[in-house]
Formats: sequence, structure tokens, C-alpha cells
Amino acid sequence: MDQRYEDYGEHQFEALVVQMCRGLFGPGVQPFAKGPDGGKDARFFGTAANFPSPGSGWAGTTIIQAKHTNEVMAHYSDAKFSGSSATAVLTEEKVRVRGLVDRGEIDHYFLVANRRLGGLSEEAVRADIKNQCNVPGDVFVGGVEYLDLYVRNDPTILSIPELRYMSRPMAVDSTVLAECILAFAKTIDGGVSGFTAPVARTSYVEKNRINGVSPNYARRMSGYIAETRRIGDFLASPENLEVMSQYEAATEEFSFKIIEKRDEFGTFESILNYLYDYLLARDPVLRSHRKLTRAMLFYMYWHCDIGERNGADVN
Repeated sequence: MDQRYEDYGEHQFEALVVQMCRGLFGPGVQPFAKGPDGGKDARFFGTAANFPSPGSGWAGTTIIQAKHTNEVMAHYSDAKFSGSSATAVLTEEKVRVRGLVDRGEIDHYFLVANRRLGGLSEEAVRADIKNQCNVPGDVFVGGVEYLDLYVRNDPTILSIPELRYMSRPMAVDSTVLAECILAFAKTIDGGVSGFTAPVARTSYVEKNRINGVSPNYARRMSGYIAETRRIGDFLASPENLEVMSQYEAATEEFSFKIIEKRDEFGTFESILNYLYDYLLARDPVLRSHRKLTRAMLFYMYWHCDIGERNGADVN
């Protein structure tokens, strides 16, 4: 029954936490729309029905916050999450919590992340939030262990419409793409030859229009257009037939998964960002070649191997 929360989208993970809190606190849990949340994904005002236990529930205003990561086996103790740097996730979160305290909008704070949480880390993180933010009431910090326990006790939580995606995430095999990236990385310094002009494809502007890619995202990604020639050269070289076969296998898998899950992501850039985060979280080779991984995903899109394209291209 244990879930692979790292495979969920951020929105779906928040939906899971909110649904869990409805069972813990009551149906009055109020979720907020996706976007800048000011330190809160949901709020409950009143006396909790079942948390921390029936008959002795938290009273007042409870702020609920969900923190999701695509990383596999992430921990609360990871420096980039709970470290002392200004960019650590909890450092930024504590600024928002202090704002809630200053405005009198919080009594208790309920934080859940899909990260492993040991006893010592739990004590340290909870005390840190409580003391540095001056939370007037109690602070709860939960990890995957708490989530797993709740889901095992109430598996119906996974049946609500927002969570149907969770049981079948857009999981793809990272190993094939990693082999392509490794092979391509070896050619960068020396250059490659044997370029074969590709079949005419939908223009980048038209491709973005068809897929609903935002102009800002399209501009940012256009910086990788210069890399497409080198990738095309490399894949077209006769000595790289095996790598080309791996590339085609990867794009075929990605394409079918994208078609299946397209409507659940909203924008196409959400799909590209999800794939990038997903692949890096699962494969150390791809993590060590972040820019090449992003460039290869852009090439797949630019070359019309993933995403919708002009119908004439099919013919």
C-alpha cells in the first residue's frame, strides 16, 4: 500500500494532504488555489475532530502546508530542505510563517512533506519552526511514514477524482535516455560529423501555438535551439545507430505517456518540467548532465518527437 509520492504532481500531493487533513480536522478544511500561498496550502478554523486525538483536538486556526519533491528517498535532514542557507526550503517557509504569526492568522502549524523523517530530525525541525517563528500553539511535522500509515488505515483516500492520477503516475524509464546522454557527452569537445538534414517539421512558433506553450517559456527554451544541430548531427551519424535506436525508444515511450496524461498536467511546459525533474531525481547520470538532459528534452519537442504537431507532418 505504500505510495511512490515522488511520482505525484505537486497539485496532486497537495490534494492528498488536504484530503488527509479533512479526516484529521474535519470537513471545514479550506484548500487554496494553486499559486503563491503565503505559507498556507489549506486552513482549518475550529476544534480538530481527530488530531492529535479525538476529544483533545487542536483549537483555533491551523495552517496546513504540503511540501512535495520528485526526488527518490528524500529526507527532512537534507541541507537544501532544512539547512541554514537562505535558499533552503524551510528557511523560506519560516519567513512566511512568521508573517502569519505577525498578522495573527495562525495558532497551530501542520507541515507534511514526502520526505523520510527520523526522530531526531522531527524534534529539530519542529522546535526550529516553533521557536524561530514564535508559533503560539503547536507544530506538527510529518513525513512519508505518517502518510503511509494514514493511507493504510484509510485507502479510500486515493479514490477521490483529484488523486486518480496518483495510482498511475507518468513514470518513464530513465536508463535509455541516460545512455544517449552519456554517448552524446563524449562527443561535445571533439564535435561530430555526418549531419543529415531532417524531414521538414512544424516551425517552432507553430509548434508552441499548437501545444499551448506560453511565450515566456518558449523564449527561455529557445536558448537550446543552438544545441539541436549538434544533437541532430550526432544522432544522424552512422556510427551512432545504436544510440539513435535508444533515442527512438525513449521518445516513443515519452510520447505515449504524454498522450495518456496530457489533460492532467494543464500546460505542456508542466509536462516538460515534470519529465526533467522526474528524470534527474531517478538517474545520477542525468543529474550530472543537467543541461544536456534539458537540451535533449527540448530536442525531442523541437524535432516533433513529442508533443502535438501539424497534421501534415504525419504524412
